[in-house]
Amino acid sequence: MKDRRKERLEKLLLEQLAGDIQTIYDLSDSVVSVTRVVLSRDLSSARVYITALEDVDKVLEVLRARTGYLRRLLATNLNLRYTPRLSFFKDEEEERAKRVDEILRKLREEKGDSQET
Repeated sequence: MKDRRKERLEKLLLEQLAGDIQTIYDLSDSVVSVTRVVLSRDLSSARVYITALEDVDKVLEVLRARTGYLRRLLATNLNLRYTPRLSFFKDEEEERAKRVDEILRKLREEKGDSQET
């Protein structure tokens, strides 16, 4: 079971980062979504998962270069005793879900074909 404090902080970080990321001028022409934030047990680091309509690798590169700035914004806006270190990652859950759906669709088609013969 997740700690309530950790859950609240993850939600707070997600909401704040979603807004702060849009302030980065390099991303003004790109649509970027923060999908999840996962904090370490000791709350010292956060894994931030994102999706983007354009080149995700380029977006990740920009975010990683601006990590210090984003962390400073979090410290200022959230008034935390310790601001977690940020690490940015591409969220691949959506892609995995699409692959699973495709496999299931193919299996249903094959099952339908074998029942018809």
